[in-house]
Amino acid sequence: MKNVAKKISLVAILLAAMSVHAVAQTTPPAATQPNAPQATQTVCQSLSTTYTINPDFADEYDWKVVNGTQGTNYNYTASTTNTFTVNWLTEGNFDLMSQATKDGCKGPWSVVAVTVAPAPKMDNGSSTLCSFVTTEQEDILNYELPTTYTSDAGTNVTITKWVVKVEVPAGVTRYGVSIAAEGTEITDKAALANDYFVNSNTTSADVVYTITPYADQCEGVAATYTVTVKPTVAAPSITW
Repeated sequence: MKNVAKKISLVAILLAAMSVHAVAQTTPPAATQPNAPQATQTVCQSLSTTYTINPDFADEYDWKVVNGTQGTNYNYTASTTNTFTVNWLTEGNFDLMSQATKDGCKGPWSVVAVTVAPAPKMDNGSSTLCSFVTTEQEDILNYELPTTYTSDAGTNVTITKWVVKVEVPAGVTRYGVSIAAEGTEITDKAALANDYFVNSNTTSADVVYTITPYADQCEGVAATYTVTVKPTVAAPSITW
C-alpha cells in the first residue's frame, strides 16, 4: 500500500507541475508600451534637434511628438527613416516618440521627455549723445544690459551673458573704459556703459549695437541699440 501511495503522490506532483507549466505558457507577455520616458533631454527654444536610431535595425520607423501642436509648439517633417528633426518653437514639456517596424511587426514605443528652455529676449533701444571732445560735457552711453527676461509663459529667465557687435559709421570713433571686442561674450552688465564717441562729420551719425542675450547656453533673440552721435562742436574763434 505504501508503494501505491507513493506512486499516487508522485503522479499528483507531476500533474501539478504540468498544470503550472501550461498556465505559464498561456500567460501573455507584459504590455510593451512604456509607462515612463526612457530618456530625458533639455533643449533651447528656437533650435532644431536631429534624433537618430543607432543602430538602424528596422525596415521603417514611426515618429511623433505629443503634448503640443505641430506648427505652434514645434515643426517637423514626417519621417520613416532612422533620423527625425524637430524645430522646437516654444518652451514647454513634450514627449518625442519612435516605434520600429521589422518584417511587418511593430515594436514598443521609445519615449524621450523633452524640456524646451525659453530663449531670452531684449527690447530694442536708442539714445542720443553729444560728440565727446572735452571734459565740459562728458556724454557717455550710460547703458546697462538687461539681466532678466519674462517669457510669454511667465517664466523668469536670467540672462547670463551677451554677444555684442557694433557698426560704427565712417567719421565716428568709439571709445570707452571697457570696450567690448567685436563678437566677444560679455558677462558684465555695465560693460557698455562707459562707451563714448567722437563724430567728426558735419551731421549726426548712428552707431548700431546688435546685442544677442544668452541664458546659459540658450541663445536668445538679437536686439539693436542705436546711438545717434551729434557732430563735434567747433571751438569758438575769439577775436579782438
